[in-house]
Amino acid sequence: MGNTAISEMILGLCAGLGFFLYGMKLMSVGLEKVAGSKMKDILNWCTKNTGIGVAVGVIFTAVIQSSSATTVMVTSFVNSGLLSIYQAIGPIIGANVGTAVTGQLVSFKLDAVAPIFILVGVIMINFMKKPMLKNVGEVLFGFGVLFFGMSTLKSSMARLEDLPSVVDAINSVNNPVAAIGIGLLITGVLQSSSAAVGIVIGMAASGIFTNLTTANYFILGSNIGATTPAVLASLQGNKNAKRAALSDVLYNAITALVFAFVFMVFGDKFNSFIMDISNGSGKYQMSRAVANSQLTIKVAQMIVAFPIAKYIVKLSETIIKGADKEIEPCELKYINRGAAILPTTCVLQATREINRMGVHAIENLDRAFDALISKDLSKIDEVYETEKQIDYLSKEITNYLVKIAQTDMPINDAKYIDGYFHVVSDIERIGDHAENIAEFAQTRVKDDIHFSEVGVSELTGMYNKVKNLLKLSLEAFVNKEKTHLLEIQLLEDEIDGLEVQLEKNHVKRMTEGTCSPKSAIYSDLVSNFERVGDHSINIAYAIFEDDEDSVEEKLQNA
Repeated sequence: MGNTAISEMILGLCAGLGFFLYGMKLMSVGLEKVAGSKMKDILNWCTKNTGIGVAVGVIFTAVIQSSSATTVMVTSFVNSGLLSIYQAIGPIIGANVGTAVTGQLVSFKLDAVAPIFILVGVIMINFMKKPMLKNVGEVLFGFGVLFFGMSTLKSSMARLEDLPSVVDAINSVNNPVAAIGIGLLITGVLQSSSAAVGIVIGMAASGIFTNLTTANYFILGSNIGATTPAVLASLQGNKNAKRAALSDVLYNAITALVFAFVFMVFGDKFNSFIMDISNGSGKYQMSRAVANSQLTIKVAQMIVAFPIAKYIVKLSETIIKGADKEIEPCELKYINRGAAILPTTCVLQATREINRMGVHAIENLDRAFDALISKDLSKIDEVYETEKQIDYLSKEITNYLVKIAQTDMPINDAKYIDGYFHVVSDIERIGDHAENIAEFAQTRVKDDIHFSEVGVSELTGMYNKVKNLLKLSLEAFVNKEKTHLLEIQLLEDEIDGLEVQLEKNHVKRMTEGTCSPKSAIYSDLVSNFERVGDHSINIAYAIFEDDEDSVEEKLQNA
């Protein structure tokens, strides 16, 4: 083979690999946009038991075609406190099995239909109006590009047959340590075990790779190398995130050692079994054998590791000792500013952080109101400190929302972002009203302002309704639940009516002399309560704007 032919072959290999990786990325990103918003439901399943967590990991990874994406998501959840490391081990194990689906797809002869997928994908991306259909088009386009890249790889690799020395060198790597090391290194660089094994499948389909034993060890190494993205993602996280990533490494390393020993002893029998279940002949049978070997190894690893999953986690805790420092008041808990933004989880993290901000606002209202009624100012300073925390969270969450608004997040998540900005603003304003109430409490103590028992009772009743409205609104926001919208609207209308009624009652009491003439702050308090109610209902409707008219219509027809 001349220098020109070698150059053309190398360029073909590079182009094929580039198309293959790009197609895989497009397909994965498109599938994440379509299915990524379901991660909230997946969280609930993962918390039940390890077995369900494994199943969730398998299915979700098979759908989005990326074990790295799944393990990075899980690590992010652990870092944010949404999952414990014991809950995370299930989907981590499952993700390692789910990624074998890509190998199965790549091993089939789909090169001829790749242009059709590309054409259909381009048409859908450019001419479909619905975002969901555009994303499906992106998946199809990526699928076609992936197989076009694989076809290019196979064609270029086939020319290696003219270089017997290279073919012999590839098939002579019989040392388990060397084969595992090569698999680990290549996968670590590509950050995708599917891509690494896909290359081996392409080599097998081209007839230049005929050593299934070497492929088995390579697969074990690629499994370990596939943990690289999760490890890198955990470096900016807390200790539990690092333990989750380490658990992934330990799982793959321990099972790699186990099966390396198995292959040394029973390698020939395993290879015979794999070849028997791999339909076809010649080059095609070999490519199917590599894919089937990968799937069999991953399923066997899962079976071996499942009973000892909790001990793998305990080992990670033994290696990474100690606890993280407690979250400072003016510090984000669920959002890690130093970590890369994950489109599939960023809205969930923002939701948790906004809810935390809302809880602070409720607690501050309670402190301020207690100080007002009891005339005990011992917690007033805490009100002002918490208000600083709320202002800090408002600023940081808003900055985070600006950043995630620029990412390609799932369709069902993207539609909420505008509303999230309003929710943050409304909670910040509620915090301001808590501060106002605290100032009224100080004024009441300073000027020795007297409220009648009836006045205090009416204030307490209105405040309790306002607080209940805020809690229901936050619950509707966090759970994306419309069930209580009518109840929320009725409660807000009742609060509006109470504002008018309480002010009338207060004027009457002042006229009768049962309230101090200096108690004009009573009207200001009632007005602040009503404004908190307005901001609360804004929170409930922020992500359900289309439902506001329907609720009003129900009220009119009631």
